[in-house]
Amino acid sequence: MSQLTFIPQVKISPSRLVFYNSIEGLCRRSSWESNFECNKPEGYISKGAAKRIRTALEWLLHFSPSRMVYYHDLKVMRPFKLSFLTLTLPSKQVHSDNYIKAECLNQFNIELRKKFKITLFMWKAEAQKNGNIHFHYTINKYIYWRDIQQIWNRIINKLGYVDAYRSEWSNLNFNQYVEKRKLSGQKELAQGRRSFDRATSEGWWQPNTVDVHSVKKVQNLDAYLVKYFLKNADDRRSIEGKLWAISEPLAKFKGAVECICGTISDELAIITERYKSFMRYFAWSSMCKVSIKDILAYLPQSKLIQNFQLYVDKICEQYSIVFT
Repeated sequence: MSQLTFIPQVKISPSRLVFYNSIEGLCRRSSWESNFECNKPEGYISKGAAKRIRTALEWLLHFSPSRMVYYHDLKVMRPFKLSFLTLTLPSKQVHSDNYIKAECLNQFNIELRKKFKITLFMWKAEAQKNGNIHFHYTINKYIYWRDIQQIWNRIINKLGYVDAYRSEWSNLNFNQYVEKRKLSGQKELAQGRRSFDRATSEGWWQPNTVDVHSVKKVQNLDAYLVKYFLKNADDRRSIEGKLWAISEPLAKFKGAVECICGTISDELAIITERYKSFMRYFAWSSMCKVSIKDILAYLPQSKLIQNFQLYVDKICEQYSIVFT
């Protein structure tokens, strides 16, 4: 039996430090074997997937500082952090989930990368009450919602979804439109009138297939996004194939790993003493819930921060990630 060597290490992430021992000389199971055992029935987020999604959201938020952007509809500058979108189909789904993901969502990803330089994003597929597939989509760059809608509508009309919508709605007068949408009350009718007039002026080519969720008043954005991405809708049909995905550059950010020795050990002793109330202990590891931002404010010249930044810079250079 080979001798085991325990090496104390720390993983540095945007919102926490995780302490554990790396074990040299330990015979591990092959990755295919463990992946097979962790596999879950189609249509559900497994525990392993939930962990990867939480990590990706943590890093996405780290790369999403609040900044001022120009809101086209309001014609004002306002704070912006990230965009949380829902992409839908405007008419009855007639293709498989996998076909729509391959032909539409994949092209949408490509066009956002090329046109808007989007490299950090993630999505999750769900079924609506009407049975249609829809996608929750998160990016950390502001894009005018009409630009997104025009792109998505053009793409899904490759499969005829906007044409089917036009055939269903374009020949209706306003009273028929109100009846079909089951609108009532002064507020609903006024909104319906605006929607009808806008759709008519656009020739019914731009159905409302993109919903932008406002997150500016959300107190705990991390928890809000985790809720959306991790929920399993038991009352809906299962999604065929892949439920979620993280862009390749975002998936590369897992945490900077350092051996606990020398200067790093001294700095960690200072940090854990200052933030000892934020320590959590587990069977094989411990964690300090302190953010990189707090460490930077407390120890701005620390080697821990420098090594974390080197880790981030290396991945950003590899994938040509530029923050604006």
